[in-house]
Amino acid sequence: GDIGIISDGAGTGMLTLDLVRDAGGRAANFCELGGLGDADRMHKGLQVVTANPKIKVVLISLIGGITRMDDMANGIAEFLKTTPSPLPIIVRMCGTQEEEGMRILKEWDIPMDDDLDAVVNKAVEVSRSQANGHSD
Repeated sequence: GDIGIISDGAGTGMLTLDLVRDAGGRAANFCELGGLGDADRMHKGLQVVTANPKIKVVLISLIGGITRMDDMANGIAEFLKTTPSPLPIIVRMCGTQEEEGMRILKEWDIPMDDDLDAVVNKAVEVSRSQANGHSD
C-alpha cells in the first residue's frame, strides 16, 4: 500500500483502515497514538509513518474526547517545521478543542474535514494521483 494512517485510538484506526480498503486504497502502515496522545506523540508518529518510502499520502484520523485536537495540530505543525519536503497530509479532526486545532492546520494549508468518508476518499484520490505522477 501507499497510504500511511495515524489515529488516536485503535477503534478509529481499524475503521479508517476498513474505509480506505473499501474506497479502493491500500494502507502501507498504521500508527495508533493511544487515547492520551499529545503533540510530541503526534510528531513522533508522523516520523515513524513517513519513514516508509512507499508512502504517498498520510491520512490522520482523530476523534478527541480526552485527546485535545489543538495538541494534535501542534504536533503536525512541529513535524512540518522540522521535516523537509513532507508528504501530503489529510486530517479528519473532531472533538475537544477542534476549532483551535482546525485553525492551526489551516495556517499550514492542511486539507481537513470532520467527515471520515470525505478524508478517506481524498487520501485515496491523492495516492492515485501521486502514483500516476501527478501532484495535487
